[in-house]
Amino acid sequence: MPFVLGALSTWLYLRRHPATLKEVQRVSCLAVLCVGGLLFGLAVEGLVCLLMATPIALLLALMGGSVVWEIHRANSRKSNTPVLGVVFLSLPALMFGEPLGRPTPPTFTVRSELFVAASPERLWPLVVDVTEIPPDGQVWSRLGMATFHRAWTEGQGVGAIRYCEFDTGLAREPVEVWEPPHRLKLRVETTPTPLKELSIYEHLHAPHLKGYYEVRSAEFELRPISGGTRLIGTTCYQHGLWPAEYWAWWCGLVVKDLQHRVLSQAKHRAEAQR
Repeated sequence: MPFVLGALSTWLYLRRHPATLKEVQRVSCLAVLCVGGLLFGLAVEGLVCLLMATPIALLLALMGGSVVWEIHRANSRKSNTPVLGVVFLSLPALMFGEPLGRPTPPTFTVRSELFVAASPERLWPLVVDVTEIPPDGQVWSRLGMATFHRAWTEGQGVGAIRYCEFDTGLAREPVEVWEPPHRLKLRVETTPTPLKELSIYEHLHAPHLKGYYEVRSAEFELRPISGGTRLIGTTCYQHGLWPAEYWAWWCGLVVKDLQHRVLSQAKHRAEAQR
């Protein structure tokens, strides 16, 4: 859609005004920003999601505007007016064809580790059950990203259920590997909404917040080393947003922060018991 917006705005502008490439690029960016403001004002999207999508949207709009400008320039030299119209009319096919070619969401892995001056035996119960963690004050938490509070486990061994409480809901995590005091692996069945949209409206539910970002597994390893334990946390997740690597950068920051908070809480409590 941003590509088509850039192309459409450029085409309309060039119909009345001869323009340089720099000028039509400004027009393309302005069109995207206006539509973004409209989406925010009509409660279709939240501010944070729009800000994160802006770099990609502007790049695509610049590409669309530049392509139409090049075709218009070549078209003017050849006096072959139907060419630009045919190309422009074919642009909507890009939007209709996108869902047909959507690939399987890629899987990303985030890993964190800390040294803990305590034995794995002392550390194990603090990993299985995580007590209330105070707010971290990070910028993304203030902007509405889901904030982790605590975790508890019902039962023991494979088949036990661990629950993680976020301010947006509960994550249900059946235990797949239970090897005290060295390894705990969880299969994540439900992923809470990753973000509370920042908006002028009280309740805003953007469709892309459901089913596009899903945590698949979480694992903790407690490796005994000289003087303590190497505590390792690993999270695997999928997301269906394009381009995958760009959105994985944002997701990775938040997941890394969550891992660090959980591991640090276990570290501080274990070391305080000495």
